[in-house]
Parts: sequence; structure tokens; C-alpha cells
Amino acid sequence: MSAAATSSARKRSRREIRVGVVGALRGMTFARGAAEAGMRLVAPCDIWEEKLREASKDWAEIGFHGE
Repeated sequence: MSAAATSSARKRSRREIRVGVVGALRGMTFARGAAEAGMRLVAPCDIWEEKLREASKDWAEIGFHGE
């Protein structure tokens, strides 16, 4: 592998992986696992606003603050 290719691969490996979760309550299991793996929750969504509000109480623990 060339030096340029190696440098490019290193940059890609340092990029933050951002994830969205569909299904605010059921998606929390995935979101917690993603956070543990170094990913960042950026877009939780649900068609039920009540469930979305309920789930939002747990988002701070995985680093999501409505950014």
C-alpha cells in the first residue's frame, strides 16, 4: 500500500460515524450499542411524538443533546 493510500485509510478510520435511529424506544438498544462502539446518535425519530419525548429522557446518557 502506498504512503498516500495509508494516510487516506487512517483519515477514514478517524472519522466520526453518525447514526440515525428509527423507532425511538426500540432503537435505543441499537443507539446504546452504537455509542459504545464510538458512533454518535444524531437523528432519532419516531412517528409517535409521545414515544419520542419519552425516549429523549435516555438520550443524554449516550451523548445526544438535540444538536
